[in-house]
Amino acid sequence: MAPTSDRKQKNRVALTAASVSHPVPPSPCAQGEGGGVHAAKQLPLPPPFSPDLVANPRGSEEPVLTVFTIGHSTHEPDAFLVLLRRHRLATLVDVRSAPYSRYAPHFSQGALHSLLDGAGVRYIWAGEALGGRPADPACYRDGIVRKGNVDYRAMARQPSYQDGVQCLLEHAAGGPVVMMCSEEDPRRCHRHHLIEPSLRERGVTVLHIRRDGELESIDPDESALAPPSPQLALQGIET
Repeated sequence: MAPTSDRKQKNRVALTAASVSHPVPPSPCAQGEGGGVHAAKQLPLPPPFSPDLVANPRGSEEPVLTVFTIGHSTHEPDAFLVLLRRHRLATLVDVRSAPYSRYAPHFSQGALHSLLDGAGVRYIWAGEALGGRPADPACYRDGIVRKGNVDYRAMARQPSYQDGVQCLLEHAAGGPVVMMCSEEDPRRCHRHHLIEPSLRERGVTVLHIRRDGELESIDPDESALAPPSPQLALQGIET
């Protein structure tokens, strides 16, 4: 088996949202800020993510959707916008349960919404359905609501979560979408451990935008559906 660092390097890809297909759904998702879903220009998905190499459980010739992810980490506002512009992202879906930050206040919901609006990027908060700290005790081991005790398998079965995933897919079908949480490393975040498996099951390609702007695809065999390790990069900021 190749070392983890080697696998990570191999999984880095030179790709932007402009080179990804975005088929239009029959009806747009009504959740979130802004108007309806608009179609993006249809372009072929390049190797190694061409449709014939990515499993499509629907068994159709429909182009495979791609969803990007990013962690805001300690980025300065302008640096964060550079990453979004680099990959030509039109919509940001905030998947934090609590969309606020004490250590990076420009990523609190109001300030972030204004920042993105000024850059022409649509902001949508989906933390109630897709956040890593749900309010429902049924999503926690033994029904005990506390940090680090979330049962992701149980959460993935909840109708509200499944509706949230469907909404994310409808936004992604309308144009380039990135889901955002706080942790820079997706391996320490529920967007990889919870949401990514749900998207993969639906035939979606997930690409992670790293701090340097490079894209990374994580091998599904590298990590199973399990709670992430403690978020160390942003002390005091949670999913």
